[in-house]
Order: sequence, then C-alpha cells, then structure tokens
Amino acid sequence: MALVNFTSTSDKLSDYIIDELMNRIINNTNIKIVERKQIETVQEELNFQMSGLVSDETAKSIGKFIGADVILTGNLISIANGYRIGIKTIHVETGVVQSLYIINIENNAEMISLIRNYTNIELNASNTPYSFLKISDTHSFGLEKRIHDGSGAIISPDNKWIIAVSGYDGKIYIYDIMDLSLLRAIPIPKIDYFPSLSISNDGRIIAVGYETGYDYEKNTDIGRILWYDILTGRKIGDDKFYGGRSHKCLCVFNPVYTTQLLIAFGNRIYIFDTFTRKNKSIKLNTRIINTIEYSNDDSYIAVGDTSGNITILDGLSLKILKRFSGHSGGINSLSFSPDNSVLISGSSDFTIGVWNIANGNEIITLTNHVERIESVLYTINGLYFLSSSADGTTKLWDSHSFKVLKEYRNSEGINLSHDGNYFINDFGVLFKIE
Repeated sequence: MALVNFTSTSDKLSDYIIDELMNRIINNTNIKIVERKQIETVQEELNFQMSGLVSDETAKSIGKFIGADVILTGNLISIANGYRIGIKTIHVETGVVQSLYIINIENNAEMISLIRNYTNIELNASNTPYSFLKISDTHSFGLEKRIHDGSGAIISPDNKWIIAVSGYDGKIYIYDIMDLSLLRAIPIPKIDYFPSLSISNDGRIIAVGYETGYDYEKNTDIGRILWYDILTGRKIGDDKFYGGRSHKCLCVFNPVYTTQLLIAFGNRIYIFDTFTRKNKSIKLNTRIINTIEYSNDDSYIAVGDTSGNITILDGLSLKILKRFSGHSGGINSLSFSPDNSVLISGSSDFTIGVWNIANGNEIITLTNHVERIESVLYTINGLYFLSSSADGTTKLWDSHSFKVLKEYRNSEGINLSHDGNYFINDFGVLFKIE
C-alpha cells in the first residue's frame, strides 16, 4: 500500500497525519507500506504534492509508478462544529474504491491544540470556521444547502460520488464524496412530483423517472424516463411509458445486467433494455404501484401498491409467483435478504412487515416507528436491516432478533452504498453504519 496524499489546512498537518496513518498501519496490520522516500522520488516526475489535492487518476498513476497494489488518499475539512476526516483506498489496477471511511471530530481542546501546532490558524471552541455542512449525527454530513427539496440522492457503485436529483431546480448534481465539491450539474426538466433516480451497476448511466402529463387518446397518464451518461452529462435517451393513473414513474437498474432497467408506472411493470430499446411488460390487477425492488441476483421482483398488497414476480419472465397481504396502508419500500429467503416491507400504516418468501407467511410485524415507513433496506451481509420513517428516524435492526441496535436522527427516504457501510437520505446526508 502507498499513502499517496492527504489534503488538510496545511502541509505540516498533512505530513503529520500521513506519518500517523503509516505508523498505525505498520504497527497494527500485516500490510506492507511503500516508504515515503520512494513516493517522494516521483513527486517531480508526476508533478504532485503529498499534501495537495490529487485526483484519483493521478493517484493511480503514482501507484503504478511505484509498484503499489493499493493507494490511500484522504482529506480533512472544517465543518460546522469541528472537522471531518475522509479516507479511501483505491485498487491501482481497476481504479475501484475498495474502502471508504468518514468520521466527524468535535472541535475539542485536543483538536484545537493539534490544529494550532500544525497550522497558522488560531481557533477556539466558539469560533470554529463556518462551513456549508450541517451535522445531523456524529458520523454524518449533509448537503442540505445544495439540495433544495430532498427529491433523492444515491451513492455511485464505486463510492466516489453522491448523485442527487432536484425536481425543483431541474438538475442532477454530482458531488465528490470525499470533499463534497460539486463536480457536475446536469440539466433536466423541472418536475412537480418527486422523481425516481437510479444508476447502472457499472456507474455509467443515470436514469430519472417521473410523471409528465396526460395522454387523452390513450386515456392514461404518461411516465417518462430520461437517460444520462454520467461522464459527459449528455442525455442519451428519452422514453415514455403508460399504465393508467399515477404520479410516479419508478425505475430501478437490474443488479446483474447493466443495460436492463425495471420500470413501473400506474399498474404496469416493464423490463426495458437500454441497448436494444426493447421491453416486456405485465399489467397487474392491483392499485397504483408505489415501489419496486429487485432481489440481489435478479431472480425476483417485488412490487408494492397503494392498497398494501405485495406481488412477487419472476425476474426474467415477469410471471406472478406470489401475493402477500396484511398491511392496511400503502407499501412504500421493499427489500430482499441477500439469500432471497425473507422480504421486508415498509408501509404507510407505520409498520414493517417481515415475510417468509417460501410460504408467504408474515414472520413478525414491527411497530417501533410512529409515522409512515419511507424506506427499508437490508445490509449487504444480511445481518442487519434499516428502516427510515417520516417520524425523522432511521433504525438499525438485528435481522435475527428484530431488536433495534441504533437510531439515527433526521433521515427519511434512504439508499444504501454498494459496500453496505453507509446510507444516504434524500437530502444528501451521509450516515456511517456502525
């Protein structure tokens, strides 16, 4: 591993943090560390500073030049009541972010002393530099001043970006997850109702779905999906879908096949191929579809409607396999366990249903929230799941005992990072799961 660079308030502080990280890694792990002198020899060659801002591509070049398998970069920035440290490791060959660690540190006496000793900044606990960040939890940061209406936010598959959509602004925003700098804004039509947002599992395509009017000849509302290339920001597709009356056009990329998108509008489900432009569909005998979800291996599709019913479809043929009922309010979110044995559902009746997929029985009803459930999500390992509610909380549950392990404040609709270590709410606030 090579500790390539660390950005902070001063070169001296960056050097101190790099040295401390190296010491911790050497003393507590079996990881081999490239010596600082070896890295310094390529500084002039590649024109970079260990204490300055280095792009991922430059960092990869440095790693290849010195023969490292993995590189580590990080930064320290000031926030509203302290500092935030972000550290990530990148695999040199693939460029994939292997791990991401973000933590907020209070501006206590020890931190003030450290900053004073390694910078020229004089601080005290009452005059911490102002930042646009808003802390909502000890391990979170927010983008509320950039995302005006909380239309939705997701994390890219490689954990490099936060992607947020604002129907009010008519824009997709792409932020660097480490320093929250705005990398790109993509124009989209202004949207009255909250849009649906999804990203392909290779991180190349963003899909935005929304209701866009009424077709009087077909006697149906119109659902619209817009496709954007995330690297160029250019629109690469614009398709319409029909299915009756609805204010939502939902879209979820297939977790296995990059080009396939699951779409729901009204009471109709589509599987659309972005490459061939072909689709297959099924009309369900249900009320308006309110949420859709793939299983991790794409073998199942779960569909929840506004009347509280759940339908399980075959992920390839769209054949109806099972129907679950029990909720007295609409289904707002669904999530499969990693082994496809359990489905959890979040409803407007303030409850979470835990269902045995094999026999269709409800294992348990969870009633710990006091408002409608906005989102439910299994973690990657299946040991835990998350539930977020309009009561302003997200709860972390043990998936075996069904006990609440932790509660996070100020979070409604949420999405999970692909490594399962973080979740992000619709306003762009990132929370660490621990």
